[in-house]
Amino acid sequence: MRAQKEAIYLILEQINKEKLLIVFSHEDIKKFDTIYGQSIYIKGNMVKVIREVLFLARVKTGFNSQNRRLTIELIERNKSCYVMATILQEQQTKTPQTYRIKQSARKCVFSFSILEDLLCVVERVYSIGVNVVNSQIVRRENKYFMILQARNAELLRLAPILSEYGKLVGEGNTDTARYFESGKVIIKDRAIQVLGRELTDSPEDACLSR
Repeated sequence: MRAQKEAIYLILEQINKEKLLIVFSHEDIKKFDTIYGQSIYIKGNMVKVIREVLFLARVKTGFNSQNRRLTIELIERNKSCYVMATILQEQQTKTPQTYRIKQSARKCVFSFSILEDLLCVVERVYSIGVNVVNSQIVRRENKYFMILQARNAELLRLAPILSEYGKLVGEGNTDTARYFESGKVIIKDRAIQVLGRELTDSPEDACLSR
């Protein structure tokens, strides 16, 4: 396409929606106070001219560079000046993703010398509403044992209560399996929920805090 703007003759060709080729003649370039060399540097009136040409291109070809970042490449060839205007792609801001780290549950074994201590722990843990993964109660060698499966955050909340009434005697799958298999199972699953519900429904059995 041949266009005329203030006696400047040029060729506009839209390569695609992001690239526009502008061709100036050798005579036109002399009017723009442009320095020639191995490459052509934008100087003086050339900046204004390119802005006007980009406006003309928007009207004539639909090449819209308004409020967009551009790269301008200038090359002298065959007594003409080739200008390639390229619209830079906007960097899309990615929404930060939040990943929840899944915590694996720990297995612990606590021993209690008397049944009353075990019942106090069950009642207090049940009353504060800490949801452990699982809990079991067994009896072995005249002692009571609670096998507790819980996450670290839950164990931290329960630590003061457990240490007040009981004693940690084992951790991990091996210890818990040994106590479970060698003892007499009293409550196999969800011991805190099952026994805690019974204790809170019976006021006369309520545990008195030490």
